[in-house]
Amino acid sequence: MAKPNPFPNYQVVRLTDSPDSVEKKSFPTHEINEARALVKDYASSFIEGAPTSGRRPTMIAIIGDYGTGKTHLLLYAASRLQEELGPKQPTVLRITAPEDTPSAWFRVEPSPFSSLPFEDLMTRIFNEAGTSVAKSARLTQNEVVRLGQDPTFLLQLIEDSKINVSGVEDEFHNLIQQICGDYVSADVRSAFAAVASNSTATAARKWLLGGVLSEDEMSNIHVQRSSAGDPEISGILIASSALHSHLRMPFALLVDELEHFADYDRAHGNKRNLTWLKRLLEAFASSSPLVLVAGHTSAWEVEPNLSARFANQIRMLVLSPRDILDILRFALGREPDHFDEQIVAIHEATGGKMREVVTLCSILWDESDGFRKSLDPEAIRRNISTWGPRAIDEVQGLLQEKQFSTRRPATIARNVEFDLVGFRAGIPELVFDFRHFITQQNPKAQVNRFLEKVSEVAAVFPQLLGLLCGRRQYRSRFGRYCAVVSRPTRSLF
Repeated sequence: MAKPNPFPNYQVVRLTDSPDSVEKKSFPTHEINEARALVKDYASSFIEGAPTSGRRPTMIAIIGDYGTGKTHLLLYAASRLQEELGPKQPTVLRITAPEDTPSAWFRVEPSPFSSLPFEDLMTRIFNEAGTSVAKSARLTQNEVVRLGQDPTFLLQLIEDSKINVSGVEDEFHNLIQQICGDYVSADVRSAFAAVASNSTATAARKWLLGGVLSEDEMSNIHVQRSSAGDPEISGILIASSALHSHLRMPFALLVDELEHFADYDRAHGNKRNLTWLKRLLEAFASSSPLVLVAGHTSAWEVEPNLSARFANQIRMLVLSPRDILDILRFALGREPDHFDEQIVAIHEATGGKMREVVTLCSILWDESDGFRKSLDPEAIRRNISTWGPRAIDEVQGLLQEKQFSTRRPATIARNVEFDLVGFRAGIPELVFDFRHFITQQNPKAQVNRFLEKVSEVAAVFPQLLGLLCGRRQYRSRFGRYCAVVSRPTRSLF
């Protein structure tokens, strides 16, 4: 029976994708091995019997160009963390730029905080407070062991009036303040505490997720602000990390597409997002989260000292011919025979970008009976399968240099999708389609359909410029990738 193709359909991934989906698509590159070692080291501090003293946060910056696998690496790290911890599953908070416009990441919608286990955290802290009070009272000293085994037993003690409720509540609030520290405001602490009560949990969770409360709701959960502002949003993250650390629960924060958040800062003439991130990292120093932040090289250059805040930096480099050979060895389980010239051809055709290398190898696998038949190096160089993805990577990088924010693919206006969209201040200005690179079929029909799409969107965004990109060499400000230009219906071909 023929061995199945070991090279996956390696498409652009999103941070919202399942971490499990990347596990079987990963090859043991230097970057993957580095991430695995860091995640394993972090997870080892949560195994039974591991010392609790001396724990420190694990901060990892992932830096690289488009197509080098940054988001893939984030998801791989999340998958490995879940694998390493087994039944003691971590809280993994994922923050990425919204699909339509750049944003302050603490204002991303829907709120990424919805995955935080507020109720579980507060139930554990409330039980810890009850246990502390029970130890100090003669009537309940003998119940301390059972409290540790069954958190619901505390409610029974309260119902039976065997424990001082006011004392438990005072200790509960004191614990929250001690654990969260000075970085967390009184409003954030009050909202967390209110989650523990059935009568106030709904309003508290609404506030913690960025909602706006009525005056009655504000009064009920004892907050001064009707909605969480920037410092409070930061405080929610800091409190979550501190509470997880106190309870010996693993907590991971994954931030992707740093460049889009940097674009937001640039568009508004400030460094609000990047400053917010730096302060957040400082506040995390007293707890023990796993933090991974990924972004295009240009984003890290906006604030040069930002990467210095990360003790660990993984730079996503393009693959060398030797790296490609190692990937083939791993996938094939053997040494490819007489393949030196073909390796060089694969490298030249793909530019060493991981996504393009795997895509091309998948096609070559089928064409060569699992790399057992001879392949013509020139035919490899001419293979069109990598032209589209590589073109998108290069144009996206160019747009980033020109201070556009980008999204690929993107749906804008009336649910019209393009392969790549360039934004300024949240407004789409440039739209691209690259499918002509891949199909090379019926170019006239493709042009007409593209112009129809641009015309439809231009009714909403009149300043829009559309570019259909193909193989022909055209002189324009986007170099060889411009084949058709519309504003919105005129075209050059």
